[in-house]
Amino acid sequence: EIEPPPTSAGQDVNTAIPNNTVIASVPAIATQTTTPTESLSIGNLIVNENFDSGKSDGFSSLSGNWGVIDDGTGKNMVLETKNGTADKWSHIEFGPSDFSNGTIEYNVRLINYNTSSQSGGKTSLQWRAKQWGDASYALDIQPYFGHFTLDYQGAYPSGEWVSLGEVNLFPKLGVWYLIKLEIQGDKMTVYIDNDLKISANDSRLTTPGHLAFNVDSEAQVQFDNVKVWEVGK
Repeated sequence: EIEPPPTSAGQDVNTAIPNNTVIASVPAIATQTTTPTESLSIGNLIVNENFDSGKSDGFSSLSGNWGVIDDGTGKNMVLETKNGTADKWSHIEFGPSDFSNGTIEYNVRLINYNTSSQSGGKTSLQWRAKQWGDASYALDIQPYFGHFTLDYQGAYPSGEWVSLGEVNLFPKLGVWYLIKLEIQGDKMTVYIDNDLKISANDSRLTTPGHLAFNVDSEAQVQFDNVKVWEVGK
C-alpha cells in the first residue's frame, strides 16, 4: 500500500512522545543496545546526527508521533516514532530536498508492532520523491513477511509498484540493524550489518528529491546514527 500525502504541516520533533499513545501488544523482550560498527563512505558528509544533544535538527515531521528519547540505557539518545491505532503512518524528512546520488547509513530497530497486520511495523527509507505521495524508491523492512525489500513505488494512489530485489531476513524485536544504501544513477546497493544483500538497477526515477523515514501502522521504531554522504555536487 502506497502512503498518501500528509494532511498536516511539518512539526518540530524535539519533544517527547505522548505517554498515552497506544501500541499493539507484543511480548516483552530484552533489547540489544550495542550498535554494529559503522563503515566509511565516499562523498561530502551532509547529515551526521546521533541525537545525543536531545534534538533532531534538520528532521521535519509530516505525520505521526516523533521524539528524541533515551534508549533505556541512560547513555544514548535515539529518534523514535510511536504510533497508536489512529496514526496510520509516521513520516519524517531529513537532509536536502534535492538528494540524488550518494550513501545513506543508519541504525534502526523495531521495539513493538501489530503482528496481525500485513503493514504492521513496516519501516521504510524513501528517496527521490518530490513530496510525500509522489513516485519514489524505498528500502522496506517488512516484519509480517519476514524480508527486506527494495522497491520502486509509483505516485499515490494508482502508480505501479515494482519490486527490485529482496532478502529473507526476519527483523528481531529490540535488535539494532545497520543499514547502508549506496545510490549512483540507476544503480542501488543495500548492505545490512555490512553484508551486501541487494543490488539492483532501475531508471524509472532519476530526478532528485527528499529523503525520508516512513513507518506504518501501530508500531514503535527507533533510529540512530543517521549519516548521508552526497556525491556529484
